[in-house]
Amino acid sequence: MSSSANGIDKARIAECFGSAAESYDAAAVLQRQTGRALLDNLRQAAPHVLDSHPRCGDIGCGTGFMLEQLAQAGIAERRLVGVDLAPRMLTSARQRLPQAHWLCGDAEHLPLAAQSLELCLSNLAVQWLPRLDGFLAEAKRVLRPGGWLAFTTLGDNTFSEFKELCRAAGLGATLNRFDNGTILHQAIAQSGLTLRSCQRRDFRYDYPDALTLLRKLKTLGAHSPSRPSTPQRMPLKRLEALAAQRFPNGVPARYDTWLLVLQNVN
Repeated sequence: MSSSANGIDKARIAECFGSAAESYDAAAVLQRQTGRALLDNLRQAAPHVLDSHPRCGDIGCGTGFMLEQLAQAGIAERRLVGVDLAPRMLTSARQRLPQAHWLCGDAEHLPLAAQSLELCLSNLAVQWLPRLDGFLAEAKRVLRPGGWLAFTTLGDNTFSEFKELCRAAGLGATLNRFDNGTILHQAIAQSGLTLRSCQRRDFRYDYPDALTLLRKLKTLGAHSPSRPSTPQRMPLKRLEALAAQRFPNGVPARYDTWLLVLQNVN
């Protein structure tokens, strides 16, 4: 897992999320909200897919929340497969669902056989990839004909207010950039998968100050893993002063979220 050409270092991503494994569930409110919303979209787009007890893989599974939702919906644990880059995340996931299968692997090189899944999920994971194309190609490879892919990712308006605050404080590009809708739809159009449902939703959370927001991102393992910047090296006093001036009622963290359901028709 080496650094890619665009600066995304998968080993560093695994380290960041792995270090957050023990505190992740308590902090991952957004992940739970988007995960439940994604499953609702899947039920609307494919009403009977969960009733058929599909063999399902969760890519970037973290501590196993999404697969736990499927187990609670009646799908047997032995039919559930979780894949994640961070071994420490998988340790937590195994405690959650001990009879499921947990594999350490890369979303662009899945450790799964061709046509081995009927359903593939991914919740707020693929935005850390260099490109979406590799993940979509792998999802198509591992899905059986007629199988389903449901995933969430972050769009380019994510952290828009906070990014502007950082720029005003002279911090430059301290947060990750995410794909816009045009790039997302181009990747889907070229994937060979058929888009069945597409929703774009904003999730917003307010924090008392900028430092609290930065600490929250670190707790989730999402503190700009492609860049070496850390809160200790930032001019925090300037950032905090600007945040208090511009956002006296709380610093906003905006998550521009795409919820997508696709089918492997061919």
